[in-house]
Amino acid sequence: MNTKIQFDVFLSYKHSHDDQTIVDQLVQILKHYSYTVWYDQEQLPPGRSIVKELEAGLKASSCGIVLIGKAGTGPWQDEEISALFSRAVRNGIPLIPVLLPGCGQRPELPLMLESRGWVDLSRGFTLTGIEQLVWGITGKKQKLGPLPVQGAPRNQDEYIARRGHLIHKLKAKDTTGRWAYYFVLVEADLEAAFLQAIEGDGITDLEHYGKVVASCYGEEPTREVKDFLRDKYGFNV
Repeated sequence: MNTKIQFDVFLSYKHSHDDQTIVDQLVQILKHYSYTVWYDQEQLPPGRSIVKELEAGLKASSCGIVLIGKAGTGPWQDEEISALFSRAVRNGIPLIPVLLPGCGQRPELPLMLESRGWVDLSRGFTLTGIEQLVWGITGKKQKLGPLPVQGAPRNQDEYIARRGHLIHKLKAKDTTGRWAYYFVLVEADLEAAFLQAIEGDGITDLEHYGKVVASCYGEEPTREVKDFLRDKYGFNV
């Protein structure tokens, strides 16, 4: 009997305090781009057979991702890798090793993964790296929108404050023809494309390249916007 595919990705990782937060972040990034993820923290109900639930998740996923972090792999994850490898050989699903941020130099991979193309995210979650991963998941190269701001909403202000060097101040006319000031957080890997886009004469969707953290109408930034940026993020305009 064929199992209905319900998930784009099955995540296999070593349960480790060092890697858990990073794994959570990757799950949120994949969800941001509308990929469904079998993630044990969300799919294993209490009181059920873990083995049976894992087996069902494996069969219901069209791609396997093996995450390798600072803690390497573990015995339980090795069992998952074996099952994913069997599915890859038998059913032709992609099996992608991924080096997580903080992993350092590429570790010695399990033999079953050595022949697989891997994705290196060891230097952090970048748009280029995530596009590589999505290429592996879907088999198609595609350009993605900006990465989501990491962290829960209560941490987003701190995240933006730490990236003041990536804030661009832009004076431009909006779609009504009025002059306005925009303050846009653009991650480093999108900066060149952003600068090229705003040099043109056409309409530019700023949210395609980053996050607009403040804006106002006028020839100069208003006092309210200046105070907002200083008090909330520590920026002096």
